[in-house]
Amino acid sequence: MKNIRQRRWPIVPAALVCLLLVGGGTFYVTGGYDSWRDNDALADSCGGVVAKDRIRSALHSEHIEARKGGASLAGEDALADCSVTSRGGGGSLAVSVNWGSKTERAASSVSHLFLTDSGSAAVPVGQGWPGVMVVNDGDLFGAVELKCSDRPGESLVVSTRTKVGFSGADGGERERVDFAGVVTSTAAAASEKFGCSASNGQPVSRISPDPVRHPVPLAEAKGTCAPLAALAPEAQRHGASSAVEAPADPHAPVEDCLVTDSQGHTLYRFSALYGSFAKEVRHRTQAFPVTGDSGFEAAAHHGFGSAQCPGGSEKSLYTIAATRQSAHDGLTVKDPDTDFERAALKAFAKQSAKTHGCNGLRLP
Repeated sequence: MKNIRQRRWPIVPAALVCLLLVGGGTFYVTGGYDSWRDNDALADSCGGVVAKDRIRSALHSEHIEARKGGASLAGEDALADCSVTSRGGGGSLAVSVNWGSKTERAASSVSHLFLTDSGSAAVPVGQGWPGVMVVNDGDLFGAVELKCSDRPGESLVVSTRTKVGFSGADGGERERVDFAGVVTSTAAAASEKFGCSASNGQPVSRISPDPVRHPVPLAEAKGTCAPLAALAPEAQRHGASSAVEAPADPHAPVEDCLVTDSQGHTLYRFSALYGSFAKEVRHRTQAFPVTGDSGFEAAAHHGFGSAQCPGGSEKSLYTIAATRQSAHDGLTVKDPDTDFERAALKAFAKQSAKTHGCNGLRLP
C-alpha cells in the first residue's frame, strides 16, 4: 500500500498545473486579462480616483488605455493628471485634480479665461454639485470645485475634457450625462483620498442642453439672463433680440449670459465666476485688466464688479464685455451705451450674487 500511495502523489500537482493553465487560458481568451490590465493602468495613471465603469461609459468602450499626463491644464502640483482613450482609437478624456490653493488654471479648464469670447456658455452640473460644463469648438469641458470644510480656505478642483463628438437632436445629452458622471465621481473619490471633507451632490441624470443652440427672446429670459429681461426694450435699441442662458444654480462656480442680435451674433457677454475660477481671471486674464473690487473701461466697453461670498477667501467676479466676431473686427454692437452697460452689469451681478448668498456687492 505504501508503494501505491507514493506513485499517486505526483498526479496531484500535475492536475493543479493543468487546471491553472486551463483557467488562465480561459481568463485570457474571454478578455479577463485585458480588463484587468486596463483597470490596473487606469488606477496607476489616474491616482485611483477615476472610476472604471464611469470612464468606460463616457468613452462608449469596454477597452481603454490610460497614461499619466495629458491634461494640459493640470499644473506642476497636480494630485492626479491622466489621459484615457478607447483602445484602438476613438474617444479620449483627460482628467486632472488640483488643490484650489495651487491651481491657476480653473477658469482655463472650462474655456473662461478670455471673457470676451462669444461662442460658448456654461451650464451647471446640477443636483447640488458645484460644477459646470462647457461646449466650445467641438470639445466638452467640465469642472467641479469642492470646498474642504476641514481645511479652511482650501478646495479640490477636478477638471476634465473630452473629444468625444456629439450626435442627435438632443445636443448630445447622453454624452453629457456620462461625462458628468466622470467629473462628479472623480471629485467624490478625490475628496476621500486626499483628505478634503466636502458635501457631494446627488447622481446626475440630466444636463441642460448647450444654451448656444437654444437662444430665447431676451424679454422672456428666466435663467442666468433673467435680470436683463426688464432691460429688453433698451437692449433692442442697440440691436439685441435674444439671450443665451442656462438655469441659475446656487452651486455653479461659473454663470454666463450672452446677449445676441437677430443673426445670432453675440453683442455682450456677462459672466459670474466664483472661487478658483474668479482667482485665475483676476490674475491671468488678458481680455481686460481686473484690479481692485470694481472697474469700467468705457472705451472698450468692459466692466466688472465683485462680492464677498460664504466659504471662501476669494471674492467673486462679475463681468460685462462687448464682443467682436473676430480679433480683427470692430465691436458687434452698434452704438454702445455705457449707461446701459453699467445698468445691465448691475442687474446681472445682483441676481448672481443673491443666488450664491454673497454680500457686499461692489460695482463700477
